[in-house]
Amino acid sequence: MAGNAPRRQESLPAIFCLEENRDEVVAFLDSLRSRFALNSKIRSFPRRPGRVRKIGKYFDFSAIKNITPAAALVLAAEYDRAHLRQLASVMVRASHAGKNIDPDAYRLSLIDIDRWSPQVVRTLGQLGFFQLLDFEEFVPEVPERDEYILEFVSGNNVDSEATAELTTKLRELLTKLQIPNEEIAVHLQGRIIDAIQNVRDHAYPHNISWRYPPIGRWWLTASVDAIENRLDLIVYDQGITIPGSIPISPKRALITSAFRKIFNLEEDFTNSKYDGKAIKAAIETGQSGTDKEYRGRGLIFMRDLVNFCDRGELRILSRFGAYLYRSDGVDEEWFHETSIGGTLIEWRLYLDGGQREGVS
Repeated sequence: MAGNAPRRQESLPAIFCLEENRDEVVAFLDSLRSRFALNSKIRSFPRRPGRVRKIGKYFDFSAIKNITPAAALVLAAEYDRAHLRQLASVMVRASHAGKNIDPDAYRLSLIDIDRWSPQVVRTLGQLGFFQLLDFEEFVPEVPERDEYILEFVSGNNVDSEATAELTTKLRELLTKLQIPNEEIAVHLQGRIIDAIQNVRDHAYPHNISWRYPPIGRWWLTASVDAIENRLDLIVYDQGITIPGSIPISPKRALITSAFRKIFNLEEDFTNSKYDGKAIKAAIETGQSGTDKEYRGRGLIFMRDLVNFCDRGELRILSRFGAYLYRSDGVDEEWFHETSIGGTLIEWRLYLDGGQREGVS
């Protein structure tokens, strides 16, 4: 997009990956949230046909050389939140002014897309990032490849329409792996619904003070690597996080008991250095945070999906904590100095032979 010379550009991490380069990526995401929060009151200049738009400080996406689907989903979620909050502010402003205001005039902008890495453009294009911001002209034609990314799906609730759409898209992705997929698709659907329902039940409680006000949504994408016969399934929310939800959970006593038994430590769920341990304890309880009988196993279902496949792993990033579970028995947790700003759940499933024997 053309515009006057910006005051300053801010570069992004060259490797935009939450595994290889987590600290730099998380630091950028927090800077992005802060910038969007400052602009939430429509401080930007609207787009006007025939006029050069003034550009303030901006982020230089051309610095990114490679981006992963998981990191791209978190990035898209931040832009989605900023866009929806800005749109709501525009509508309130229009209502108070008693006149019509074109909300499209205040859409978020992107700079110098033609200078971005082809891999970044391709990944963000498949994910739906450009469509989100109404930059469809930059969505590239995706040739036949061995890697496919699902255009992200987002919502506030778990309903039949959303789950049907997800199931259809996942089946389409699974056909690219050329394996029998009916049973796997059904199993995936159950775990997706469980993960999203967990967001709906716990991520956005009332009467909570937020540093960056959420919009109460979840975001989901998936990717396929046909060479490795691998499916990555990713769910993200900007909520209170798993460690943050424990102090107000009706299952706190159970999680506390599990925490003490596993780690032989007194719990302190307000201390971020225990966030990884808190995630593991929440999963090990095998309990939901609700009293609904049909959801009694809660977070443990997330691990169940890994056991269903020949090989796989589950990675959870929530607040400052991280948790990893692998089908070969690896089960570990740790914490970081920075918060991811929500909860990211990622399954990496190798579907070479379908269901593992003896797992239901």
